[in-house]
Order: sequence, then structure tokens, then C-alpha cells
Amino acid sequence: MPDKIKKLEHFNLPHQGLTVKITYESGHIRTVKLARFIMEDKLGRPLSSREVVIHKDGNEQNFAVENLKIVTRSEYNRTHGIRQPATTVEGLMERINKSLAKKSAISKTVSVIKSNKLSVETLPFNCTYCNKLNHRSKYAVNTARNHGHNLFCNLRCSGKYQIKQNPDRKTPLMRWNAERTKAREAAAK
Repeated sequence: MPDKIKKLEHFNLPHQGLTVKITYESGHIRTVKLARFIMEDKLGRPLSSREVVIHKDGNEQNFAVENLKIVTRSEYNRTHGIRQPATTVEGLMERINKSLAKKSAISKTVSVIKSNKLSVETLPFNCTYCNKLNHRSKYAVNTARNHGHNLFCNLRCSGKYQIKQNPDRKTPLMRWNAERTKAREAAAK
């Protein structure tokens, strides 16, 4: 026999919409979206985790039973949920334009499309260790400079710089080599 409802509260959660907090007589508390609660009440059973409730007319404020429909999670993801990656420059441009239309400020890394190729604004910098000229995104270079971090052309230069700055600091590989050398010398004696 299903547990009887003792108390119902509804509230509006950010990014989730209208939600119902159900307190059962057994003390169990459950929070579900209002549309899901309405469909469970209509069907007289709880919905499985594979079932999703959608609004037929797309208006998420219309909770009429006739407007609600149950679909599988995979069907929902195909039509509403998970976005597929943009595979073309046009698709990427469309996404960028949508995101810029939603936001008033331009994102930190500005993507520029020139001659059907995606490029990111870059700034030149000299590697701290080898002093070679390199390029990184404008955002990465400015962030590193503002935080007082060193910029390197690759991880090898970064590691060599760390060893140069702290000669007593030994990496696990260096410790292993030292132990192996000592073992060879001890075996040779």
C-alpha cells in the first residue's frame, strides 16, 4: 500500500522551476518537479527514472494535465536535452551568436572566424626557461601575467625551470635513478 501524503509544499527553485516537497506519514521527504508530481497523481504511480515529463506546447508554466506528456529519457535527450557538438563552422557560429545574444558581456576568450577557420586571439610571449617566442590565447597570457606566474612553451621547459630553481628538489624518477645507481655501485664492490 502506498505511503499517504502528510504535507505538500511548493516553491520555485532556481534553474528547476516549480517544485513540490512531499512529506509522507512515514517521515520520508521527496522533492519533485510540479509537472512530474501532477503526472504521478494522474497515473496513480510513481514515474520511473527513465520517464520524463514534457510540456506539449513548450510553455513550462502550463501545468494542465492535457498539456503534459511522458517520454523516455532517450527520446527527451534527442529532442530537448543534450546538445550535439557543432561539427561545422556555421553550426559553431550559430552557437556563438546565441550565447552572445543571451549574455551582455563578451566571453573572456573571443573566438573569431576568418575564412571558415576558427582561431583564437593570441598574444606572443617568451618562454621563461628557453626564451623562445611562443603564442598563447590572450586570456591565458593575461591571466598568468596578472597572477605573477611564469609562462613556458611546454611541460619540459617548465620541469627544467623547476629543477633549476630548486636543485635539491628531486622528482620521483630522479630518486629512483639515484637508488638504482647506488645499488649498482654496491653490487660492483
